[in-house]
Amino acid sequence: MSNKPTSTPTDKTHYIIPAPPKMGYPTGILNWGTIRTNAGALKSLLNNSSFGFEIDKQNATDTQLLVFPAVENKKLCFYYIGFNANTGQYGSTFVPAALQSDIDPEGTIISSKVARERMEDWSNPAIRDQWITNNINAGTIFNYFVINVSDLEPSTTHICFLGLRENKTLADIIIANISGSLTKSIQYDDMVHSVPPFSPNIGASANPIEETSK
Repeated sequence: MSNKPTSTPTDKTHYIIPAPPKMGYPTGILNWGTIRTNAGALKSLLNNSSFGFEIDKQNATDTQLLVFPAVENKKLCFYYIGFNANTGQYGSTFVPAALQSDIDPEGTIISSKVARERMEDWSNPAIRDQWITNNINAGTIFNYFVINVSDLEPSTTHICFLGLRENKTLADIIIANISGSLTKSIQYDDMVHSVPPFSPNIGASANPIEETSK
């Protein structure tokens, strides 16, 4: 997809990162900005989409990865871009994330009970639809997620899954840092925050849930 400049959404609350990237947003991200305000359309979209994807570090100077949901071909997908929170500089382009299965099969990647419960809650249409209903009028359906680069283990594959935490009230990304072929390394649950409801400058959880496997 072309990354030609596109107009900034007219809803000033839509993107609250310090300034939009110079190259503009891919059309799919703008599509998400429209559908996230329509409960029926959003429920239909998520009922026909997968929720797993892969990300990678971009530049040595990035302090964060910003992960944006997008809508293309009537399916949910994701883009990410590096960001330096100290300078306000973005990476050179939005990268389309490779999609994975919608939930980690049989705990081959993430075996943490808490992490799997969060993933299963998001994948449950009834629970997810209730989350949409609760958040749509409040304007707290996420625009994007912030991942601190320091939380991504080096020389690993980063597989992400959407989830729900805080008693099923808050959207989450569970990240598995994988070394080798499905060899469990370290799995992080609470190292990501969604915007909204959080400010883009808020720090990651001070008490992350971690699991270390050999």
